[in-house]
Amino acid sequence: MAYKDPQKALEYGRSWYHKNKDRARKVRAVWKEKNKRRHAEYNKQRNAEVKLEVLSHYGPNGHLQCSWPDCSVIDPDMLSLDHVNNDGAKDRKTRGTGGRLYSILRTNGLPDGFQTLCHNHQWKKELMRRRGEF
Repeated sequence: MAYKDPQKALEYGRSWYHKNKDRARKVRAVWKEKNKRRHAEYNKQRNAEVKLEVLSHYGPNGHLQCSWPDCSVIDPDMLSLDHVNNDGAKDRKTRGTGGRLYSILRTNGLPDGFQTLCHNHQWKKELMRRRGEF
């Protein structure tokens, strides 16, 4: 069924999916099996985009950069997400790490409690925490 209105097409697709979940899952599983490389490339690209979006949001002034004062690191490979309240170990047990965490944060509206730090300042903060300075 062809719709000229994209919104109607989306609504129809969602309606069809909810009525035919088992069939849709089987079709998707067959497609993934036949297109492993394409599916992996898609996921790799999507995960990179989500990571950039999340790290940018938690960077200073919404920019992709380390939040440590006077640090100018902007390379996404050198940046990571930091739990501001040092509760990362507890949070990782519930939300996970890496791409999973980035996706969950984006889905939940990018809640407060995080900042972007370069790996050097992530380690510096941990050393300061261990010494009782933080």
